[in-house]
Amino acid sequence: MKDFERQFKGIEVFLNEGKDKQNNAKVASITADEFQIQFKKLRRKMTQFWAKEDKVACLKICIQCAKLLNDTETPAFYPLKFLIITEIMDDFGKMVFDRMKKLSFQEQGITNWENILDNEIDFRNTPDFVKEKTNNWFLK
Repeated sequence: MKDFERQFKGIEVFLNEGKDKQNNAKVASITADEFQIQFKKLRRKMTQFWAKEDKVACLKICIQCAKLLNDTETPAFYPLKFLIITEIMDDFGKMVFDRMKKLSFQEQGITNWENILDNEIDFRNTPDFVKEKTNNWFLK
């Protein structure tokens, strides 16, 4: 978790774009390349957290990314910001979906679940505990 906090301290300028902690005006300058590099690192970090079963840290990254989409102070920069952030959130959604898919098929005794196409899944056969976990993810 401390690793997560250190990673976010490095991008605090994005979260407080234009203001410091005392709410005073503050100029924060960052290039598009620097922005992309920071978010590529964050995306990689989220994948690492997921692999370590630290789902809370992944969720926190997604929440912070979603909050960043509210900032429209730099309109010329917004399309790039939107694209990069939605890619991170899309990755998170895929990881959650794959986890639910894996849990569901393991419960049904299917071992080669990775080879099953998403459009071949009959969600009526999803075990109740997986439906509950899925619902919990949506509520978060």
